[in-house]
Amino acid sequence: MKKAIRLIKAALKRIWKHASAGVAVLLIIAAFTAGYNVAAPEPERPDKAEPRADHPGDDAKVQYYTCSMHPSVRLTDPDAKCPICGMDLIPAGEHSAKADVLTLSREAAIASRVETAEVARYFPEAHVRLYGKVTYDETSVARLTAYFPGRIDRLFVNYVGVAVNRGDHLAEVYSPELLAAFEELRQAVAAANNAPAMSGLVRDATRDTLEAAREKLRLFGLKQDQIRAVEDGSFDSDRFTIYAPIGGVVTHLGVREGDYVKTGAPIATVADLSRLWIDMQAYESQLPLLRWGQRVTFTVEAHPGEQFHGRISFIEPIVDEKTRTAAVRVA
Repeated sequence: MKKAIRLIKAALKRIWKHASAGVAVLLIIAAFTAGYNVAAPEPERPDKAEPRADHPGDDAKVQYYTCSMHPSVRLTDPDAKCPICGMDLIPAGEHSAKADVLTLSREAAIASRVETAEVARYFPEAHVRLYGKVTYDETSVARLTAYFPGRIDRLFVNYVGVAVNRGDHLAEVYSPELLAAFEELRQAVAAANNAPAMSGLVRDATRDTLEAAREKLRLFGLKQDQIRAVEDGSFDSDRFTIYAPIGGVVTHLGVREGDYVKTGAPIATVADLSRLWIDMQAYESQLPLLRWGQRVTFTVEAHPGEQFHGRISFIEPIVDEKTRTAAVRVA
């Protein structure tokens, strides 16, 4: 700037000496114009253009308006109407113009009755109301029958509902047929002991008779240790004791003391109540919600407020023609 002023002053001195006034004025104006152009700094050029207000960037916020009855509607015009129902729009809050997400203010969410939930993987649940009954597990029920005819001389369990353990004695039976089988076995054992002194043919026949006598007692329900007791003479009672094959509760009695029974007559039934079944009836419209092996949680009227758990173990493959229901079992 200072160098330019010095040059201007020197030019003026020469002009006043050799030129006229009019020319001097023009030169002065030209000199001042040249000096200004030399001294004035050139304006800086911006490297990047300023973003315009009417073209918002990615981070700009846009005010949306929605319908209280149809939250899916999102418009930017505050004076617009809902295209579905024609109602006035309400502010829905600001959100990024780029993201496909709607942000609602607290007031807008309340007015729109919008409920939110966290996205997660889970097994869907369905509440199905079925009516049924609690029953015994048929695979845990033992039915005692008479293996031979006889008389019930003593009954240790004389009413339904008695709890028994496995191996408990239930009844004593007197049977002339059983006593005759005992005698046959003793005679066969005695003959087998004398067999070494006999011929080979007699020994084979004696051995076959002994095995037949043992098999007959096995068919009468005697265990191996009981048969050995008959052979060695340690079993000398004329009554045979019937034992409980499983632990549980007596659910049925078919005899009383003094009754005569025939082969196959029912004596008692014992059920293990530690495991039960739930037999229910499901309507045809409910069957698509049920499947084999499905876990279920159920309640019973006998225990209000308490929940029980099980799995569906059986679904009847045929629907009843009259009631349009199918049996469903939970174990």
